[in-house]
Amino acid sequence: REKLIELPIFPGPKGRFYPLTQLALPGDFEDPIGITEIIDLKRVGGRREFLQALGAMPLSFETYVKEHIARAFNEFDLSNEKKRATVQLLGRELGKIAADKEIQEALSGLPLIECEDHIFRVPVKVYFPVKIIKEILGDDVHYAFLPPDHSETLYKLYELIGVSECPRPSDIIDRIYSLTKLPSTEDSLERVIQAVRYIGEVWQKDEAIREGLETLKNMAWLPGKGNPGKWFTPKELYTSYREYLFESQGLFLGVPRDIQNNIPELLNWLGMKTEPEPSLVVKHLLHCSERKIPVNREVYNYLNNKAEDRSINQLKGKPCLLLPNEQYVTAKQVFWGVYPFGRYRYRLSSEMRKYNDLLEKLGVREQPGPEDARDVLIEIAQQYGDFNQPLDEESYAVCIECWRWLSSGLENKKIDENEILTLADKKVIPDVRKVLNYPRQVFFEDRAGIASKFENFLKNNVIVRPQGAWRA
Repeated sequence: REKLIELPIFPGPKGRFYPLTQLALPGDFEDPIGITEIIDLKRVGGRREFLQALGAMPLSFETYVKEHIARAFNEFDLSNEKKRATVQLLGRELGKIAADKEIQEALSGLPLIECEDHIFRVPVKVYFPVKIIKEILGDDVHYAFLPPDHSETLYKLYELIGVSECPRPSDIIDRIYSLTKLPSTEDSLERVIQAVRYIGEVWQKDEAIREGLETLKNMAWLPGKGNPGKWFTPKELYTSYREYLFESQGLFLGVPRDIQNNIPELLNWLGMKTEPEPSLVVKHLLHCSERKIPVNREVYNYLNNKAEDRSINQLKGKPCLLLPNEQYVTAKQVFWGVYPFGRYRYRLSSEMRKYNDLLEKLGVREQPGPEDARDVLIEIAQQYGDFNQPLDEESYAVCIECWRWLSSGLENKKIDENEILTLADKKVIPDVRKVLNYPRQVFFEDRAGIASKFENFLKNNVIVRPQGAWRA
């Protein structure tokens, strides 16, 4: 039987003979286009049952679509006019097509869709000319041509057999690749940002979409903030959600924040990082301190929660604490309680107590000690001594108070004499003019009038013993 039906012995139109597989029996459907060959029953003596037993099928709309239209489009060089006539016929039978998934599947593989360039293509290679497609895929894809007089019917037909009004994952990836294979431009950057926004809206709707977009996890296709002309893989970038903690150290996604706010799950799925390592936050704080840039106060909250991290040690001894006047100071320069050092030291507000773990790790103390008085004297010497400038009233008062603290500390054994001796080679003693001198150049006036015996030689260098300060 199989061999028989393949032989060109069965009469068809125009007196020609065909294999039975290329013919149809007359049925309840007539081919108005002429792409189907009908068996000439008169020439076979009307043996319809015999032909049916061999496998010949009466021509119905279903067989017309599944067998004859498919064979005509695949094997014959149909003119564009016949292709258009076929599509219009299918449009008139829209109800039957909508009710039969097998017919839809059969049609989905045929080049039925006339595109704007008037070339016919299979539905899965074609899109409707809608705004979102043009924004995301641009001119990299083909758009269906919809004649005004048949547009509504054709739209429904095309939709049933696979023409899409949403970008397909494979085409999104192809489009992104074409945009990012060269350094970024203003136009390509804008289009990639549009793609990011769109992907964020659809990627969770279907598992097939997510699987189709997996390639994006390893592609260098995303813009980096402050890096024009370059593209980055998702794993190279941080989201902007926590940028304020380490903005000078991280490489951040160059997509507007309002878009990022709407797609956090997508960015996480792609492999993008959000939370910084403590070392990056520490480096950012030091970066801002060196450049006198006020840091976001949340930096201290973050570091307080990470107070046990080893990177915190990098801040010790560095001016990393931002005061309300936007000045950075070291932990040694601040106290929780009162102090006698005027503008040379600072008192932290009670609000800063919420960062206590961090501040304790850095060495912030409740009260100053004698060693702080020594350090303040050195600072005053650096400010005034090198230029032989007279101390202002506040600096002079602080200087004398520092010597009182050192004397008290020496007496109470809170500071070692050797620590005080480190001041011996520094200008830390104010003379009668309030100009700082080396200790060896200043004398106490133990006997009234003794300085006058040396005329002008010791006129400025003999001072009265300051009460409570002279011992040190």
